[in-house]
Amino acid sequence: MPRLLRVGLFMGGSSSEKEISLETGRHVYNSLDRTKFEVVPVFVNHQNHFYIIDEGLMWMNTCADVEAQLSTLGRRLFYEDLKSEIDYAFLALHGKYGEECLPGLLELFAIPNNSSGVLGGVLGMDKVFQKRLLQANNLTVGKYLGINIQNWKQNKGEILNQVEEYFAYPFIVKPSREGCSVAISKVTNKKETEKAFEAAFIYDNVILIEEYLKGIEVTTTVIEEKGILRVLTPTETPYKGDFLSVEEKFLPGDATMITPPNLPKEDIAKIQTDTLKAYRALRQQNCSRIDGIFKEGKLFILEPNSPPGMTPSTMVFHQAAEEGWNASDFFTKVIENHTFNDK
Repeated sequence: MPRLLRVGLFMGGSSSEKEISLETGRHVYNSLDRTKFEVVPVFVNHQNHFYIIDEGLMWMNTCADVEAQLSTLGRRLFYEDLKSEIDYAFLALHGKYGEECLPGLLELFAIPNNSSGVLGGVLGMDKVFQKRLLQANNLTVGKYLGINIQNWKQNKGEILNQVEEYFAYPFIVKPSREGCSVAISKVTNKKETEKAFEAAFIYDNVILIEEYLKGIEVTTTVIEEKGILRVLTPTETPYKGDFLSVEEKFLPGDATMITPPNLPKEDIAKIQTDTLKAYRALRQQNCSRIDGIFKEGKLFILEPNSPPGMTPSTMVFHQAAEEGWNASDFFTKVIENHTFNDK
């Protein structure tokens, strides 16, 4: 009997999104096809050290709870030992270091994985540079401005005036390299601007200011199936507040998800076409979810998510269901695509 493919399932990490990563890891662990894959759970601690962990540790409440048990229920996995322990790395990591840094380490050791690679991971994290690249590829984005912390500290008054001249209220402020709605503010007057900037600078040394787009928020997954790009059916994601919250994105019952959106077929086709263009422009690979706002017949691209959130209730699985796939089918396709590419 042939040996099963050893899939290292990476979860946790040091980013602000580590708790979502842990939940994603649990779902992937439960869903992977055990007739094809041997699953090796790998927890990444706050220092970005790797530990192979017992299954029971995955069900602790928080990443801090897991870390407290690593000395007794975990086994340190050193970087140079990766190749001897796993054949494939499934990254259930979200946010800094997991999306853009770990792919480089895996590439160094020639370990196939579900990431977008080094370049795709970096572009997927940097929201300011994304906008420039999307514009260069004739894709639609809203008005935006990137500000670094050094310039902010030296020229606060000038920057505040520039922002007020360039943007109409309200506008959005967010860290350039964070996800899951971390430190996002909707600014409605000049008094709120400085407070929003300072909150975003806690998480990154570059922040993004972008116009507030009121339209239909949609998200679309692109998956590579044996080397062929497949754009899934978009999902409309109405939100309760000013933007989609982390609870609406990931918690069961918190969000309304409409797949396909309540739009004419030609508009849905437009969303899919521009999603694929954005996927290619931002050098995404394997599987990525592209978020946008559909307004006045145009898709305003917001950002990619690679790898996308994969908790049980996320949009990805609504779209997979439209194809007749369950979660296990979806994960198998992701893994087998890269196995196909690496032969």
